[in-house]
Amino acid sequence: MSEIDHEWIDVLERTHEAVRKFARSEYSTAARKIIHRMRRFPASGIYRDEFKHKTLWEEYRHEQDNGPSEPLVVMGWNETLKPYFDEVLKSFRADTAILLSIYSVWELEGPLEICGSIWPDGIKEVLEEFLVREAMDETRKHF
Repeated sequence: MSEIDHEWIDVLERTHEAVRKFARSEYSTAARKIIHRMRRFPASGIYRDEFKHKTLWEEYRHEQDNGPSEPLVVMGWNETLKPYFDEVLKSFRADTAILLSIYSVWELEGPLEICGSIWPDGIKEVLEEFLVREAMDETRKHF
């Protein structure tokens, strides 16, 4: 390889690291927005009153700490969270969504041909991972 090729590889590696830092920040912000909304939504009561959960976020944290639950409960959570994820996904500008998709391909070992386009399913899957991480971090802080 020529010196120019090595320089370009270095540039691409630094660019990729910048994309990853940017994406982690965006995902973290998006997860906090979802949490903010979930804290304002009353608990569904799915875990009975014995736990005294007051908000949807408290129930979600319970699920992450004690789950996974029965498949029907998991399906219920997927349906409950879908509008939150859809709303956040729609709020991303196209260029941001493309960068988040690149990060998603990296994290999920997705198909490389997605890079340069928007991968909604990948973005949602990584966003859910960030939401789970926030729930687990918050649970650890309480103990």
